Amino acid sequence: KRENEIVGGEPDEGEEPPEKKPRDLER
Repeated sequence: KRENEIVGGEPDEGEEPPEKKPRDLER
């Protein structure tokens, strides 16, 4: 679960790309 920190820097949605995070919030 440390790879997510390098991908987006957030352990909440590290599994998915940072581009999917703002999209989920907009939904």
